[in-house]
Amino acid sequence: MRHSLGAIAPLLYAAVVGVDALSAEEWQKQTIYQVVTDRFARTPSDDTGLGIIGSSDSDEDCPLPKQYCGGTWQGITEKLDYIQGMGFTAIWISPVIENTENASSDYSYHGYWPRNFYALNPHFGTEEDLMGLSDALHARGMYLMFDIVINHVFSPGPANSTNYSMFTPFNSSRYFHRPCLMDNSNETSVEVCQLRDDKATAVFTLPDVKTDDPVVRDIFQDWIRDTVEKYNVDGLRLDTYKHVERSFWPDFLDAAGVFSVAEYLDGDPANYNSDLVASKEAGVLNYPTFYWIRRAFQNPLTWMTELVQGVKTMRNGPISTNLLAPFFENHDEQRFASLVGDIALTKNALAFTLLFDGIPIIYQGQEQHFSGQNDPYNRERLWTSGYDEDSELYRWITRLNAARALAIDTDPSFVSSQADTVWPPPAPSAGNTTSGGNGTTNGTTSSMSTTVLTNHHIAIKKGSIISVLTNVGVGGEKLNVVLPRDATKFKPGAAYVDLLSCETFKADRSGALSFEMGWLPRAFYPALEALSSGLCLLPQSPATDDSETCLVTFNIATATSFGQNVQILGDVPQLGSKDRHQSVTLGSYFYTSDNPLWTMTFELPAGEKLSYQYLKMDGSGTPSWDGGNRDAALHSYTVPEDCVGGKSVLVVDKWTGGGSNTTASATTARSVLSRSLKRRMRTNLWDQAR
Repeated sequence: MRHSLGAIAPLLYAAVVGVDALSAEEWQKQTIYQVVTDRFARTPSDDTGLGIIGSSDSDEDCPLPKQYCGGTWQGITEKLDYIQGMGFTAIWISPVIENTENASSDYSYHGYWPRNFYALNPHFGTEEDLMGLSDALHARGMYLMFDIVINHVFSPGPANSTNYSMFTPFNSSRYFHRPCLMDNSNETSVEVCQLRDDKATAVFTLPDVKTDDPVVRDIFQDWIRDTVEKYNVDGLRLDTYKHVERSFWPDFLDAAGVFSVAEYLDGDPANYNSDLVASKEAGVLNYPTFYWIRRAFQNPLTWMTELVQGVKTMRNGPISTNLLAPFFENHDEQRFASLVGDIALTKNALAFTLLFDGIPIIYQGQEQHFSGQNDPYNRERLWTSGYDEDSELYRWITRLNAARALAIDTDPSFVSSQADTVWPPPAPSAGNTTSGGNGTTNGTTSSMSTTVLTNHHIAIKKGSIISVLTNVGVGGEKLNVVLPRDATKFKPGAAYVDLLSCETFKADRSGALSFEMGWLPRAFYPALEALSSGLCLLPQSPATDDSETCLVTFNIATATSFGQNVQILGDVPQLGSKDRHQSVTLGSYFYTSDNPLWTMTFELPAGEKLSYQYLKMDGSGTPSWDGGNRDAALHSYTVPEDCVGGKSVLVVDKWTGGGSNTTASATTARSVLSRSLKRRMRTNLWDQAR
């Protein structure tokens, strides 16, 4: 089903002003959708991908995870509606140049094994196809970012047997550094030694290009200048940036003439210094924030302390956070949903990413809640999802992109401002250590007692948006919260809209704002601008009414080996709709060797009848079904009719190893678990005295 953006289409793309090369400041107004070309969309009736492409969307159409599966540039072009429908204004695609073929048990479907810099990867299409993609993007007011690999090429054998004549234009050993084992503690070694070396056998698969050679530099500068011009490229993603000497980049980027974002794989913010950025038209992937987001939103028992301090650290760092690119998934890291399947935690992580500083990047498949583990299983074929535009996260990302675009369009300070935390407060004061009394929400006075936020919450102000995020997860305690005016700077008596729920709130006479905080994030914005934008006309995920739903927690105790997780798959949307690619990873929050408990809470309609099963998924993406096969241990359950109004129930299952149905329910056990989590939250309130 196609969602018409209708009245808000001009808003979503208001930041797009043409198809000329974008400046760094203009790139800060974009949101990027990362595409793995081979795994995004196939050309209809195409037979690329080593001849293994069939008509089925099952695993059998591409049985080897490291082979070409048939995605093409033309396929991307034909699915641009899907990308633009979420509000993305730019795409980053896989490296486009010809790669080494069939070099080992792996294939170069990802594009990071260069062979010929002067030819395109024929698996992805022709020059005309790539130009067609560029033209189609620009016709929509969207932008194209190329991923480029400068540091290395790919050789299938040991260093002493490398056939340098196979590479173009670097067809001699003189263009490469001598093979050496990399010492990650030595900067020179990091820059000149080979990646993917086997220290035991001294096999070097990625010969290191001699980028400190003036001849090599001239070749690369001519190449990137011609490539950008030929395909009308708007930006570059610089692969393995830290493995090329810093002095290479300024002249190269000057020749390119477009904005670039560097892959600097380092989670230490202290290393993001002013020398890191090679040009005023360059940014860096925000790896410190990547790790903080994952740790903050992965576990409802985790405090938000690290994320809070991280925001402050990056804000006060030497590089503007607006030149960094926040993300929490990509093609190199296991999927967030493989760590935890809680949809509320994912929604909070997405909200942080898309409403934070810089140029946010979302990786293909996040909108479908893909849960692949490590490379290559995190590079799933998107067509297995059917490009579902009604999926909960597709709609959620659409709304977040619209909220960001609204702020860019109506708040001149949004892009240039740097995010800062307003909760926890920067310093204790009498005005923000107490609740301040009951507030008014949508004209109704709440009967709940008010409270401050807890250490499972963070409130961030960027421009005129105040985002409140949490990691309590589905079923976590709901609080009636007051944010004081010294935190929000809200105008007394003014109305504000939560851009994510479209609820309207009114600040009291002091400027404080009262609202209920559950397990989904909030994003408050002045009501006049929000309501006149048409944003609240966007389709939303079906609203849940706790008068009709029950919080159902599934518990199963089963030991797992390193790299394994336990997933649940059922016949309702919340449990994956029987699609193995949508199975939900349970949480291991309470897992111990004595009690290997896996658990997850879902919001399900009262009276719902469902069937489901459990599986263990290892790092290779291989499922091990309870009972030995997919149909052996099928459980059934009916949500109690009287489990409404915020009530909860626990379903306790056993890993059978056979086919019997062992489902049982126990509301008492669930109540104990809920009280335990609430006590933990209350005793872990931020220490206001420090």
